[in-house]
Amino acid sequence: MLAGLAGSFSLSRGRVAVTASIGIVKIMPPTTADRVLRDADLAMYEAKSAGRNQLAIYEGKMHVRRAQRLELETELREPWTPSSSRCTTNRSSIRAQE
Repeated sequence: MLAGLAGSFSLSRGRVAVTASIGIVKIMPPTTADRVLRDADLAMYEAKSAGRNQLAIYEGKMHVRRAQRLELETELREPWTPSSSRCTTNRSSIRAQE
């Protein structure tokens, strides 16, 4: 599937290479279209983080990692003050899971 989507195209400015990152989800009823798309999207971003031109199959732990990553990003965006010098997210555990 990835090989079929890969290729290059000639444009007026030169050649452009195209690759795909694919997220696959096994549909387990009962579910919703929104949940299937969300899970496929998470798997696609896992594939991208693995180096592009990859595919990944959705696993429940992907949702947990994404929630942890969002929590960490939120904490990092908050202004630092001595009274707020806490970090509830364990950054090393997020890296270890990746």
